Amino acid sequence: DDTWEYDPGTVARWTTHGSGCQGTSGVPSLRPVGASLPIVGTTFQLELLGIPGNAAAISFGFSDTQWNGGALPFDLGAFGMTGCTLHASPDFLFFAPVVANRATHAWTLPNAPSLTGVRFFKQGFVLHPGINPTGATVSNAGAGIIGPF
Repeated sequence: DDTWEYDPGTVARWTTHGSGCQGTSGVPSLRPVGASLPIVGTTFQLELLGIPGNAAAISFGFSDTQWNGGALPFDLGAFGMTGCTLHASPDFLFFAPVVANRATHAWTLPNAPSLTGVRFFKQGFVLHPGINPTGATVSNAGAGIIGPF
């Protein structure tokens, strides 16, 4: 007559937050490819959609509250990116090839249990000449937690 409860611990997940800014192909959108999740020992794949040209990058960071001594989210209008907001710290930047208005980024996660529970944040950047003084737009952002499953 015992009652047992199973707690799986940390489960891999990805959620989007914030919004991108308007480009000629709409607002760039960052999302997982299919049902991809950040699971140790696998490859987590993201795609950036709505790219009008041939240049894009996806940032990787460890915070959605601060970057470079400043608070996030941050209005990028000060840098000529009118209507755009930085939602995730761009601690690392990965350039992604663009094919048919879509860029993908594959992140191979080592099979290291010590990564379980690590939080990370990503956001897309799109080179978009003429759309604003900087010639770039950004996508929504996303937050992930690395899990064992």
